[in-house]
Amino acid sequence: MFISMVLLGYSISFEIRKDFKNYKHYRLLGFTIFKSKLKISFPEYLIVFSARHKQGTEWGSVAALGKQRSGDDFVIRFFKGVSHFTLFRTISYQLAKDRAMELSEFLGVEIKGKI
Repeated sequence: MFISMVLLGYSISFEIRKDFKNYKHYRLLGFTIFKSKLKISFPEYLIVFSARHKQGTEWGSVAALGKQRSGDDFVIRFFKGVSHFTLFRTISYQLAKDRAMELSEFLGVEIKGKI
C-alpha cells in the first residue's frame, strides 16, 4: 500500500521566479520533499500547443492500467534559440492558455502562435 501511495502521490513542479532563480520541486502528496535549482535559460518567447503523447507502462502509476496510455495534452514551452523547455502540461486548453498569459505578463515574454 505504501508503494502505491508513493507512486500515485508523487509529482514534480517548477517554481519560476521574477529574478529567474528557478527551482524544481519533488512533491509527495502535495508537500515538497526535495527541491533543486532549475538551470534553464531566460526564454525569448513561449508557445502553447496541443501535443499527442503515448506513455509506456514500464514504470510509474500507469503500470496497472495496461500496455500504454495515450491522449492529447496542451503544453507550454519556453524557447531560447533552438532549445526548448517544457514547463507545463494539462488536458485543459483554458488552463494552459491562462497559465501562458500569466507567465507572459510575469516575465515580459511574448506568446507566439495562436492562443
